[in-house]
Order: sequence, then C-alpha cells, then structure tokens
Amino acid sequence: MILDKKQEFSDAQAITVTAASTNVIDAGEADDDREAGDEQYLHVRVNTTFATLTSLVVALEDSADNETYNEVIKTPAILAATLVQGYWILKIKIAKPLKRYRRLYYTVDGSDATAGKIDGWIGPGTQSAVA
Repeated sequence: MILDKKQEFSDAQAITVTAASTNVIDAGEADDDREAGDEQYLHVRVNTTFATLTSLVVALEDSADNETYNEVIKTPAILAATLVQGYWILKIKIAKPLKRYRRLYYTVDGSDATAGKIDGWIGPGTQSAVA
C-alpha cells in the first residue's frame, strides 16, 4: 500500500531527545484527498531499535493555529526493552475530529537515546506498512 506523504508525521525519524515529529500534518491540505466518511487511524511503529533511553512516550497533538498544541492521545511510558524494530506503538482509530494541524510528540525519559527511529502516519486501518 502506498502512503500519502501529506499524512506522514515521521519517516524513520531519529528520536534521540524529546522532540516533535519532523512533519506537521495540515488537514487543510491532507484531507483534500480523503473520501467523506473515511475512518482515520494513527499508526506509529519502531523503525530502528532504541538504545540507552529508559522509556518513550508518544502523543498525538492537535492545534488550530500550528503554535499551541494539545494532547489528543498519549501512550503510557514504553520501556526501552520493548522498543525494538517492528514494534507497533500505536495503531488505533482516531475517534474524534482533530483540529487543522496535527503532529506527534516524542518524550524521551532517562538518558538521551543513542539509537532509535520511528515511523508515524495517519491512514486507513488496514494499512500495515509504510510504502
């Protein structure tokens, strides 16, 4: 399946310190290609195994102005031993409407990570891989 790049937060984004996703999705652009009534799912998975951090928290945030963000979905702390290549952090339906701008926010706990990359995107629930 081909991933719509306008719906992508992170493409093998190195997460070494607490940071926002590389990309902010502007629903004013991203939703142009969606069919009315399409269900949206948040997909977040480990692309490259993490090292040296204690844990990672991933949050989906939204904003009306692309400056002030609010958490919509937030994982509990995920221990480093779990953050191995291929591990699905999130693959869930987004149940409520989101504001125009959306991003992921990665919170690193403990030491900064010396390795670890994430893929994150919004797409159909059946989508299981970034193409």
